Amino acid sequence: MPALMEVTAGLRFDWGHARSEVEHRELGPYVSFHLHSYSLTLARTTLVRLTIPESMNLVWFNYHGSVLLQSGGQVKMIPPESAAYMPGDSMAAIQFSRGRHQFEVLSWDRNHLIGLDDWISTAQRQAPHGSQMGQMQSYATALRSAIDRFESAKRSDLVTGEALILSSIYEILSHLILEPSELSIATVPQNLPDAVKAVAKSVRAAPEGSWPLRTAAKMAGYSPFHFSRVFKALFGYGYREFVDRVRTERAVKMLLATDLHADKIAADCGFGSTQAFRESIRTYLGMVPSELRMKKSL
Repeated sequence: MPALMEVTAGLRFDWGHARSEVEHRELGPYVSFHLHSYSLTLARTTLVRLTIPESMNLVWFNYHGSVLLQSGGQVKMIPPESAAYMPGDSMAAIQFSRGRHQFEVLSWDRNHLIGLDDWISTAQRQAPHGSQMGQMQSYATALRSAIDRFESAKRSDLVTGEALILSSIYEILSHLILEPSELSIATVPQNLPDAVKAVAKSVRAAPEGSWPLRTAAKMAGYSPFHFSRVFKALFGYGYREFVDRVRTERAVKMLLATDLHADKIAADCGFGSTQAFRESIRTYLGMVPSELRMKKSL
């Protein structure tokens, strides 16, 4: 086997020259599935090829770093703090952003988990968007509770943990398969106060607006100081960063779905300049606009 290639639990990663940067370990080991952890730090964007055999399915848990997934003519961004379902009998070109990456891959042999495979087949027939490579959801959505149970299960003893992980995987897959895949860099937390939720909804609906702090605070009925404190406590980061993330999220979707010039996208999304647009995408995703549009053939 070439030194730059790695076969793990039936999955084939062609890391190229990034192979020396990869730290890999198996968690468990478990009986009915494989769970592997990967970490690496990259100085530049790097293309990796992944081959999933027909007999395997997997869920990719992305903790740190962004990856751009290309398979079957589709290109999807998988940002940090999100999970993606990848069916068997497929090949994918995965472009890793620069910076630190940490992810886990849970894979299983479809012949060993026949009940789960039958459930997936039924769910895919019911999914309004059909079965697609890289069906993805952010951890900050309704997926959060299932992810928390998955993380807790990994800390249990192997026998108990295996049962709990399998239970959480059904719920995780129900979100990934049955709900539309949605890129989220600025996810709105659940159970927000109505006043703050209304502001977040307005920003997401029209990110091209100027959206100063004073305007948002007035909409919520708070003083700017109080609104800023409340918003950061609820979201984990400040209001101005939220506006920037919303603009970046829309811009990335436009980059992936259209051929519009970067200057046009920057203006339509509310960035003051193309340079600000470029820096924002690099800050949150570790790539620049031209790298998001790289279509590399398998």
